[in-house]
Amino acid sequence: MNTMAGFETVRSFLATKTGAEHQALHDHPLFSKLVSEDLTAQEYTACMEAQFHTFGRIEAARATLDAHSTFTLESQIAALSEDLQHPGTPDHALDLRTADEVLGALYVAHGSQFGRAVIRRALQTNLPDEPRAYFDLPTDAAGWRRFLQAMEATGPGQSDSVLRGATLAFELMHDEADAAGSRMQAALQP
Repeated sequence: MNTMAGFETVRSFLATKTGAEHQALHDHPLFSKLVSEDLTAQEYTACMEAQFHTFGRIEAARATLDAHSTFTLESQIAALSEDLQHPGTPDHALDLRTADEVLGALYVAHGSQFGRAVIRRALQTNLPDEPRAYFDLPTDAAGWRRFLQAMEATGPGQSDSVLRGATLAFELMHDEADAAGSRMQAALQP
């Protein structure tokens, strides 16, 4: 069964099939605050913690499977680590079983760079004194094009595996945001 029927590219297939999960992140109570004028330093830190743990678990899976080393998340993780100052390490790798699943998870992680520019501008106004090495990372349009070429090379036969990886990454990001938000709320309790 060709699950990509009706889609011209793996990217359009993923964007359609994960659209609800992607929108859920934009609407998440924590992530939606990133561009808000009333964003607090605690909320900002919680957002970065969620991304750090998500990217760390995706990168751990990528490294374990020795897959797609060209598209490592090391620079993003290093920038988040710099911002968070001793964030710890992720508990374990995301349960990705194949290189194609890793590619789907990397689609989510690398695709997030396009939102960074919008968030960067909001942070410059709303929290100008907070560290933002991660949000100051430049958008790598050429790297994104190379990534998309690699993803398209997987073809329709692997699209379900790529979709599974992307779905797991979106779910993980949501779960990590929930956990970071809970930790933040607990720390704010008297």
